[in-house]
Amino acid sequence: MPPVNIVVANVYEALGVSTDTPHADLKKNIGRVHRNTRIAHAFRQANSFLSAEEQQKALRFRFARDSLLYAHAHALLRHELSMNHPEIKPAAWTFCAGRCGKPYLTGRYRTLWFNLSHAWPFIAVLTCSAGRCGVDIERAETPPAYDEISEHALHAEERAAIHESNKPGTLFLQYWTMKEAVCKAIGCGMPRGFPALRIQPGLQAVLLNGRRLFACLATTADVTAGYVLAGCCLTRRASACEATSVRLERLGAT
Repeated sequence: MPPVNIVVANVYEALGVSTDTPHADLKKNIGRVHRNTRIAHAFRQANSFLSAEEQQKALRFRFARDSLLYAHAHALLRHELSMNHPEIKPAAWTFCAGRCGKPYLTGRYRTLWFNLSHAWPFIAVLTCSAGRCGVDIERAETPPAYDEISEHALHAEERAAIHESNKPGTLFLQYWTMKEAVCKAIGCGMPRGFPALRIQPGLQAVLLNGRRLFACLATTADVTAGYVLAGCCLTRRASACEATSVRLERLGAT
């Protein structure tokens, strides 16, 4: 496996339908969805890989789509961890909770870091053997008030780059997802961390309080597919950045 590996998946693929297919059942509680539907089958399939605690949490969401998203995100994470360590079955992974409840591995697996993000219907999972990491995925839909949001979340140089860009909305989302990924990697909260971060031109380097952060960054803006993605790994290993892999995963195959 590459030192930094990001996988992206679309929950609609687990349902075997296109993204524009209406699904009234997605707005029901998962417990009220008929067990013979594609939604119920896809949920059971993903839920079977989760721990008892995760399974209970997946059932507590108000809407079926959130239950699906949670179950598939955590099942995909477990599959990715097992790709790094095939001797561990996906359902057998156990986690410890750190500060703010962030999960991590212990023992011989403690140097395998991971993070996940989801924004219906997309899931992103990052696994990393080079250092602490963070990932963020957002739908490629620019907020109507992104100019106002930029005033509070972005540096003046970043705002200037957006105004000069021929795709300002996409660049805004790239800045946003990159800052979110960096904040998740370093462990600071989003509102507090955003003003201290400045993404350099080219989207390949980031400054924290004016000093360059040793990190490798990856960003993908696949507007056609409908998402913008960013990943961050805190490392001094340049080779890790060069070997970063981003791939798509078909959920229906798991």
